Amino acid sequence: MSDWDDLFRAAEGLNEEESSIPTTKKRNNNHAYSSNDDGDVGGYNYDEACIEQDSNTIDPSTSSYNHRMKKKMKCSEKLHVTDQLPLEKILNSRMDTIEKQIWKSLPLWLFPGSSLRTKKICQGWVHDTSTTNIDEKCQTCGWSMLHHSLRYPSTAKLFGQTSLILFVLVRNIRCCCSCILEQNHVQNNHDTIICIKEYSITALRAVKKLLRIDLQFLTKFHPGEAEILQQKLQNINKSIHSLYQKSKAIVKFSTVKNTFPLQGIFEELVQVMVDCDVAYFRIYYLQNADIMTLPIATYNSFIPHPVTYFGTVNLTWSVDKNCLTEFLIHVKSSFSSSPSQSSSDISAVEKMVNDDKPWSEIMTQLGVMEEDEQSDSMDPMSFLHKNRMMETICIFWKSGWMDSCESWRQLLQTIRRPCDQYDESGKLSEEAFYEKHQTPAPKVLQNWRDSCRDLLCNLYAYATLSKTSYREVASCLKNLNVSNILEMGAGTGYVARQIETMGLDVSAFDIAPTGGSQSGPCSEVLNEYHGSSPPFYKVQQLDCGRITSLLRNTRGEVEKTALLLCYPPPLSSMAEEALKSFIESGGEVVIHIGEFKGLTGSKIFETMISKQFRIEYRSQCLHWGTDAADVTVW
Repeated sequence: MSDWDDLFRAAEGLNEEESSIPTTKKRNNNHAYSSNDDGDVGGYNYDEACIEQDSNTIDPSTSSYNHRMKKKMKCSEKLHVTDQLPLEKILNSRMDTIEKQIWKSLPLWLFPGSSLRTKKICQGWVHDTSTTNIDEKCQTCGWSMLHHSLRYPSTAKLFGQTSLILFVLVRNIRCCCSCILEQNHVQNNHDTIICIKEYSITALRAVKKLLRIDLQFLTKFHPGEAEILQQKLQNINKSIHSLYQKSKAIVKFSTVKNTFPLQGIFEELVQVMVDCDVAYFRIYYLQNADIMTLPIATYNSFIPHPVTYFGTVNLTWSVDKNCLTEFLIHVKSSFSSSPSQSSSDISAVEKMVNDDKPWSEIMTQLGVMEEDEQSDSMDPMSFLHKNRMMETICIFWKSGWMDSCESWRQLLQTIRRPCDQYDESGKLSEEAFYEKHQTPAPKVLQNWRDSCRDLLCNLYAYATLSKTSYREVASCLKNLNVSNILEMGAGTGYVARQIETMGLDVSAFDIAPTGGSQSGPCSEVLNEYHGSSPPFYKVQQLDCGRITSLLRNTRGEVEKTALLLCYPPPLSSMAEEALKSFIESGGEVVIHIGEFKGLTGSKIFETMISKQFRIEYRSQCLHWGTDAADVTVW
C-alpha cells in the first residue's frame, strides 16, 4: 500500500506541511456559488491576474445550444418525477457488462461546457444532435469532449448534490493534464508551452471552487470523513500550484535529440492526475457506502463507476487503444533479431503473436492478448487492468519519458535499497517489510501505479484474474470432484461472485465483513482493507478458528469442499490458522491466490501447504507492476 492511501483509516488533522499548502483567497459566503458557477471552468486568456479573480463563467451564447440545453433539462425533470435511482440499483450496476457501463453519450445530468484551454477557442459546445455523443467533436473548435469542461445542472447546488459538484470539478482538473499530454504528442513546441500555461490556469480556477465547498455536513453522522476528503482536495491544490509554478519557468523546449519535451513539469503533471484519481475514488466510496448523499434529487444522477470513468472515451482521457498495440510492436521489435517493424503498422502485432507462441503466452499472462478479449467477456477488474495499462503506456512511453535520462537516473536511485531494519525482537519491522517487497521504479511511476491498483483493490478485490483463469480453476476443481468453495477472508466477496458464475457453490466468510451503511465507518468491526465498501456477494462473519465447527456437521460434504484463500494478509497468522482448521476438518483441496515469499500469507503457511499438499494447477494472475501473484490449486 502506498503512503498516501488512507482510504479507510481514521481521520487525522492536517499536519504542518499540509497546513502550509498555498490556498486561494476566501470568497464572500453569499457568492460561494454564483448563478453561473456550474462546474464550467473553461480556460481564460493567459494572465496571472485571473488566478486571484473570480469573475463569473461565460455561458454559451448560441441560441441552438441554449435550446438543446433547455430540452435536455426538461427531459431530466420528467425523469425525476417517474424514476428515481436508489442506491441498491447503483450498486447492482457495478457488475453490469462492460459495454453497458461505457457511456456512448453524456447522461442527462451532465452538459459539455467551454474549452478547458481558453474561451477564445470555444465558449461552449455546439453539436447537431439532441444527445451529446461522447466521441464526437465540437463544431466550433473541432476538439473532442476531453478538451471541454463538464457542467452540472444549476439545481445541483439547490438540492445539496455536493458529490456531483465535486466529481465534475475533479474530472475537469484531471482532463487539463490529459490535454497537456495529448498536445505534447501532436503540437509544436511553442503551442505546447502556451497550452501548458493555459490549462494550468484552468486547473487553478477549478481547485479554487473545490476548496470553497463546505464538507462539514459529513461530520454530523460520520466524524472524520470531512477531514479525510478535505485533505484529498488540499493535495490536489498543492500539486496544481506546483505544476503552475513549474510551467511559468518554461521558456522553450529543447530540440536536442532524445531530450524529453515535458522535462521539468512531467512529475507534477502526473501527480495532479494521481491526486485527482484519489479524490474521485474517495467521493465514489462515500457514495457507495451511503455516507455522502446521493445526487439523485432531480436527475437520477450518480458518481459513475470506475469502468465508466476510466473506460469511456474522452471522459478522463482519450482511451487510445492503438498505443498498446504500438507499444507491443516496439517491445517485440526491440528483442527481435529481425529488422524493426514500423509501429504504424497496427496489424503487424497479430502476425507477431501468431508466429511466436512464447510471445503470445507472455501477452496472455499480461492480459493484453486474452483469447476472449472482447470487453463484454471481461469482469470490471480485468477490464480496468487493461484500460489502466493503456493509459500508463500513453503517459510514460508515448510522451517520451521512458527514454529520457531522468527516468533512468531515478530508476537507479530506487534500486539502492536501504539496509533491513529489525525491531527489538529481531523481526523485520513492518515498514521495512513493505519496503523490501516494493518493486523498484522511479517515484513518479510508483505513485501512478499505486493509484491505478490500490484503490481498485479496496473497492473490488486484491486479486485480478482473467476469465480464462477462472474457467481453468473451475475445470480443475470439477476434475477433483469439488463442487463447494469455502472462502475465508473474502473481503467484498468479489472473487466469490466470479467463481460462482463458473457453476460452483461458494460460501464466503470474513472476520470483518464489509456492509456499506449497515456496518458504517463507525462500526466496532471495520474491515481494514475494504472499509465500508458494499459487498458484491453475501459475506458472513466467521473467525478462522471456527472452520472446524462449521464443517463438523457436514462431514460428508468436506471431501467435495475446497478452501479458498485469496490474498491472505501478510504479517498475520490468518492463513495458517485457516489451513490448520480446514485440515483438521478433513479438507483435502485448497485454492490459494497470492504470492509466495511475498506480500501474502506467512512462512508457516507456505511450509504447511507445500509439505502436506500436491499442486494440481497453477497460473499467473494479471499483474499491475507491483505484484507477482499466482492462482494455485493444491
